[in-house]
Amino acid sequence: MDKGIQYRQSISDGGRTLVSGDGRFELGFFSLGSSKNRNVGICYKKVPVTTVVWVANRINPINDSSGVLMINSTGNLVLRDEQSSGGSYLRQSFDYPSDTLLPEMKLGWDLKTGLERLLSSWRIPDDPSPGDFTCGVELQGNPEIVMWKGSNRYLRERLTWSETTQNWNVYSYVPRDYCDSYGVCGAYGNCIATQLPICQCLEGFKPKSTGFGDWYEGCVRNKALNYSKLDGFIKFNGLKWPDATNSWVNKSMNLKQCRVKCLENSSCMAYSNLDIRGRGSSCAMWFGDLIDIKQVSNGVQDLFIRMSALELDEDSGDSYCHCRSCWGAFVLTAWKLWKEGRPLELTDPFLGESCNESEAKRCIHISLSCLEHQPDNRPSMSSVVLMLGSDNALPDLKQPGFLMDRKNRILQTSLGFLHLMKLLSHC
Repeated sequence: MDKGIQYRQSISDGGRTLVSGDGRFELGFFSLGSSKNRNVGICYKKVPVTTVVWVANRINPINDSSGVLMINSTGNLVLRDEQSSGGSYLRQSFDYPSDTLLPEMKLGWDLKTGLERLLSSWRIPDDPSPGDFTCGVELQGNPEIVMWKGSNRYLRERLTWSETTQNWNVYSYVPRDYCDSYGVCGAYGNCIATQLPICQCLEGFKPKSTGFGDWYEGCVRNKALNYSKLDGFIKFNGLKWPDATNSWVNKSMNLKQCRVKCLENSSCMAYSNLDIRGRGSSCAMWFGDLIDIKQVSNGVQDLFIRMSALELDEDSGDSYCHCRSCWGAFVLTAWKLWKEGRPLELTDPFLGESCNESEAKRCIHISLSCLEHQPDNRPSMSSVVLMLGSDNALPDLKQPGFLMDRKNRILQTSLGFLHLMKLLSHC
């Protein structure tokens, strides 16, 4: 077993293999199931059952190569020029993933080279050629991570390996309930997994079909729109945002400007503040029917849906639908554990050994920096991305923002808590 090969050295079938520096991954030849075909790829070395994470010759036989061939500690196969220096490479497996997403692997488009990175399933367990399922980034509208079966949106799940039980365990999966399936309740239908029937029309709408349980046609308005400035908006909270395929974003507009812009366009059916830190900047607008709406328990972001003036409250002009949640206790707990040097207690225990402690602490540090009391002291989303992708020193943390009343009950917290919840779900 070697950690690298040099120019004119080779790996032959049945001979030596390449092993990553930490001993987690191994590159070599293998057969799958009853198939007599031989493939070359990367497998987990410490998992007894052959578990392949990348295949070089899914369709065509592997070609000879020159240079230095090695696997790094993330399971990435890297081809380098022996004469070059620095971090440059000729080719790496992370740019051409198979069916497994490893830590530090990227999905989506490389805007410099135009390369698209996406996952694709195997055709059958014994044949690693591309199957019916793919997972990648959809660029139409706002970018979204989507899994398709053919051309239809589907589901995904995550597995973790347990050294104790020597089994793969399901960490998370989508759909977690029927409402996680795409567009279950049709246009303007709100899917509520805890109720029967699970589909409900949003306020101001009624079922389009009179058939029992027939929600695929969605809902229609009680009052027709004027498609003018006479229209208004109903404010909803506690909803997952609609499908972003037909959406538009302007980072320089505030919420008031966003409202005016939406009213000026007869196709604009909803708008919201894109900045989840609550600083009132950035505008997101949706055009055409709103699809794939779901009730969520942790929704703290408002969505303003266009309505006829006849549907709105005569006194206020706009109506408000609130589903409030108080996050202060969670923020306080996170801050307390950080100050006591126990931040890893915030991570999901089910992650087990698959959780990188240093990466988890960095994520928690960055998350807490998004909760500072003064909005101007919180990092921007671009800064968060840069901090997550580098090893640079992080700024010192200050106490998160939350208010207490005389009975020491937490009343309000920074909307930046969303960062903490999202980052803690992935080490």
